[in-house]
Amino acid sequence: MMALVIPETRETLKNDADRIDHHKRLVSYSGTYTVSDNTVTHHVDVAWNEAWVGTHQKRFFQIDGSRLTITTVPTVYNIGEGEQISTLILDRCADTTM
Repeated sequence: MMALVIPETRETLKNDADRIDHHKRLVSYSGTYTVSDNTVTHHVDVAWNEAWVGTHQKRFFQIDGSRLTITTVPTVYNIGEGEQISTLILDRCADTTM
């Protein structure tokens, strides 16, 4: 699996200050995953934050019809910031031929 979370309001990066600000609002990682009941655990192999490599990121999921909701446990994404809980809601496309 791969996750890449970027700010909705991002702009073209023009200088180092822009890149630093962008990096502070970015989350990305990839690896394998396992599923048990309503929990998916991401086993991180590569990450934007080296401290996440080798960790196991637990997420909760719920499927309701064509909607998948994934919620994190309280997580610290950036140095000096507190914990946050993130929720991702995905709706299946009606056209399955895409």
